[in-house]
Amino acid sequence: MRLPSMEEWRRFAVQHQMQSSRRAVRDGRPDCVKDETTVVNELLFQRLVTVYTAMIEANAFANNWIVIDRVIGKSPTADLLLELAMGRTTTTPTIIVIDTLERLFNFESPGAESQWASLEQLVQMSSTIGAVGEGRATKAMQFMYTPSDFLDATKYYNMPSPRKSDDGTTPLGKKWEAHYLQSLFSYATHYILFQTAADAMYADDIGRVGAVYSNGGDFTFERLQLRIAQGTPLVMFHNSGGVTQAFASLQRMLMRGVAPSATALMAKAEVVSTDQWAEDFGLTQVMMMKELRERAPSLYRTTVVSVDLVKDTSEDILETITACFSAVDGGMPELGLGDAEAMVVRSAWKRHFAHFENAKRFRKRSVFFNVSTMFLATLTTLASVLFIHFDKAVKNDNSNEELRLTNRCNACSDPGNQDTDFCTPRGGEVDGEWPATGCVGLHTEGADETALKIMQYSVVVLPIVTVLIATMQARFRPGEKFAACLVAASEITAEIYKYRTRALDYDEANFRKEGNAANAARQLFTATVSEKYANALVSEVSKGGALRMKGPTNLSLNDEEDTMKLDEAVLSHMRNKLLDNCPRKRKPPTPKLVYETEETPSSQGIGHCRSICSNVEYFFTCCGVLPRPSSCFCRLPGVKRAEQSVAKAAEKVLEEARTAFDDDDDDEEDKPSDRYDDMVTSFSLEDYVDYRTRPMAHHFENVAPKLSKVLQLLELLAILSTSSAAILGIFRLPDWVALPIAISTFFSALIAYFNLYQRTAVCNAAVKDLHGLLTKWEGLSLVNRRTRQMKAEAVDITESSYIAVIIAKCGGLGSSKSNDDGDDGDEEDGKKGGGDGGEAPAPAHAPSWNACPKCGYDGSGGGGTVGQQMMGNAAIATAAVGGSSRVASNGISAAVATVP
Repeated sequence: MRLPSMEEWRRFAVQHQMQSSRRAVRDGRPDCVKDETTVVNELLFQRLVTVYTAMIEANAFANNWIVIDRVIGKSPTADLLLELAMGRTTTTPTIIVIDTLERLFNFESPGAESQWASLEQLVQMSSTIGAVGEGRATKAMQFMYTPSDFLDATKYYNMPSPRKSDDGTTPLGKKWEAHYLQSLFSYATHYILFQTAADAMYADDIGRVGAVYSNGGDFTFERLQLRIAQGTPLVMFHNSGGVTQAFASLQRMLMRGVAPSATALMAKAEVVSTDQWAEDFGLTQVMMMKELRERAPSLYRTTVVSVDLVKDTSEDILETITACFSAVDGGMPELGLGDAEAMVVRSAWKRHFAHFENAKRFRKRSVFFNVSTMFLATLTTLASVLFIHFDKAVKNDNSNEELRLTNRCNACSDPGNQDTDFCTPRGGEVDGEWPATGCVGLHTEGADETALKIMQYSVVVLPIVTVLIATMQARFRPGEKFAACLVAASEITAEIYKYRTRALDYDEANFRKEGNAANAARQLFTATVSEKYANALVSEVSKGGALRMKGPTNLSLNDEEDTMKLDEAVLSHMRNKLLDNCPRKRKPPTPKLVYETEETPSSQGIGHCRSICSNVEYFFTCCGVLPRPSSCFCRLPGVKRAEQSVAKAAEKVLEEARTAFDDDDDDEEDKPSDRYDDMVTSFSLEDYVDYRTRPMAHHFENVAPKLSKVLQLLELLAILSTSSAAILGIFRLPDWVALPIAISTFFSALIAYFNLYQRTAVCNAAVKDLHGLLTKWEGLSLVNRRTRQMKAEAVDITESSYIAVIIAKCGGLGSSKSNDDGDDGDEEDGKKGGGDGGEAPAPAHAPSWNACPKCGYDGSGGGGTVGQQMMGNAAIATAAVGGSSRVASNGISAAVATVP
């Protein structure tokens, strides 16, 4: 049959034939005329050799082994192509040949006898590995052929076959195979020779195997069926003819969105051979391929794939091969598995949501308690300073009042002073008579005395309220609960990505001895997620708290609608909150229906076209092809009817697509859908880098400068506040010196609480690591990107950077590991850092100050809880200003000690 994809090569062959005919007439050489079939065969042969050369180089770079099985999987055509390709490259991968002496002894020819003699000498020179006197003798093997000897199969037509077939005859086209197989493979680096086929090992025993099929005959027919049924990673070369052509055509039809019926598949299968296998190929093979697609929809996209030798470039073919062999999903899923792979990931996302939503709740409480404590401590210092100020003001006023009254009394006692209206006898009038002489002035309470009383009560009440809030913080421990929940949620996220890429602990190569590697990796993932989820509950949350289950956590995995809602929630969550505060992406503009109000001949056409385009866009949005708009369409007159008509037409088109198979698009492949991350299914390392590593690097690039700006601003405000205290001392305002010191301590406490030093340093380190990873990634070849080592390195660096930033955000308090000692007494709470900041050690680049000999404050913002630090520094400063000679160890007692 004529294949549609061969038309371009056939046209080239016709042109070549015409040119060779003219040359033959001109030179008188009719033997140089090549027919159309010969030219196409030469093009196809050279294409195969080029692809095999690329595969050899790729395997050499990736340190993969090429295994040639001549016991149960011999293929002389593939072996010859491999040898021809080896002659075109300078790289030498590891090539292992599995063969038997029994097979070689079945050949009868002078060449075969020479091969036997060489092998017998080799056996006599061999010794047991590890035995006493183990020899190291070597022998150079002599091979009886060169690969170029078999480029022309016609020269073997008249030669006697070195091995007779079962029926006593050998087809002319198969004679060269017998001459080729009578010797060992000449380009191998290692040989594994067994006595008989019963003693031989299988290629799968060496490791995970991926197969490449091109052409093929009766022997290949059974092997290819078996590998497809087992779901073994394999790549079929479409348009190479033989058995591979038939199965590759079925795979390409089934890979499309709408699968045709079995009858249509059988009618369109490309069977281009007249061998025995073509008679056996029928509905059984078609039904097997179709049932595999229904059982494992992703099988024909990732594991059993095909490439087009005519249309695809060498780079495209190599990319498909490497992607197939490095695919995460290898092998057929176990029967009855269903959606277990996706469900276990969705269950992990529910556990993530449970901790993440509660972490936000505990975060609000922690911020309220800590900021309130710091603010009240600063307010206590302000009240103490104002109390001293108003106390001095009232004393000065009283002194001035006594002096004024003394002057008035002297005036009253003056006999010559007749103006006594402003004087009143002491004691007032008694029985119409006045007591002893003397006077007192009328006294009213001033504003300073009222403010003094308010400040006096404030200095007493504010420390009590501060202690109350600090006690609630120490008992409820919202900061520790926030840290435990956030770290647990982040660790679950990291485990999800590790499992989806099958990297590190979930690499299926680690479970090869257990048989079902996919099930073992899934069980390990389930156990790890459960452990991290439970440890956060046992360590902190269970101590006087509980998780609130709301939102996506309450969705059921058994309900299809709830499952869809959970998937949408996960997508929205990871898109908008990569690391809890990732800037939201702008929503795309909402498409609207446009109608012209003034209907002119031209405007009617424009308005009609715009209406049609908008309705078509709305149809594709509903079908999931375009993103759904954030708001509804304008419900103008006629819009609803137009949408209904478009919907009916769309349903009709879809129904026709399901029931019919378009014969005009046989040679046109459906374009692959746009890559995206559904957050549930497994994906390749390329998708991981594009949808995890790059967004995370971009996020850290935005977060690091913001953290640096906030840190520098708070440090600047703290320095300015401290400097203002010195300025107040210069201007002889000692009563107000404690206030700027308290404000400076407030800013330092904010730095310690939000752990800005460590967060900035860790975020910068994450940017450095991720940029280094991306730089290395861009410099790798396609083959090196898909190695297990690169996958492990990329996932490890990305997820480690993510977890490090989260732990720094929590101030080092978060840990999913359980605390065995369980001691949470008051003394333990006093030593731990309060809130999220905790005990933040000063980084190496932070300036070092000498500690104050009185309060012990060194400017680093660390040591003790934030609330105690603020209260202690502010109150000690107040006591010093008030003239107290004691240095109080408790801020409240020092503040109260200043009250007369």
